[in-house]
Amino acid sequence: MKQWFSALCLALLLPLFGPISPMAAIAVGWNSSLSLPTSVTAPNLPARIRMTPTRLVFLRRLGSSLALWTVALWIIFSGYEPGFLFLITTLGLVGLWEYYTMLDHKRLPNFKIIGMCGGLLFSWG
Repeated sequence: MKQWFSALCLALLLPLFGPISPMAAIAVGWNSSLSLPTSVTAPNLPARIRMTPTRLVFLRRLGSSLALWTVALWIIFSGYEPGFLFLITTLGLVGLWEYYTMLDHKRLPNFKIIGMCGGLLFSWG
C-alpha cells in the first residue's frame, strides 16, 4: 500500500515540479526512472550525488505553495461546498497518512487502514 501511494504521489507531482534529486529517489527506494521499487543499500550509493540548487528548491516550494493557497482560497471563498468538503477531507487524510507513517517509522503498532477509513467517515459524517 505504501509503495502504491508513493507511486501515485510521484506520478501526480513529477510533471509539476520536475524530476526529484537522486538522493530523494534513494531515500524513498525508487530507481532513477521512478518505475520500479528497488532496495538500495549503502554500498550501492552513487559516489557523487548532484544536489538541486537551493534557489530552484525555493522556487519550486514557493510555486507549489502559491498554487495550493490559490486553490484553497478559491474553494473557500467561492462557497462551493463539495469542493470545500474535498479540500478538508484531503488535508485531513494527508495529515493522518503522515502521522501513521511516523508511527511506522518508529515501529510502533498502529491501525493505519482503520484509522484512515475512520478519518474519511468522520470527515463525511
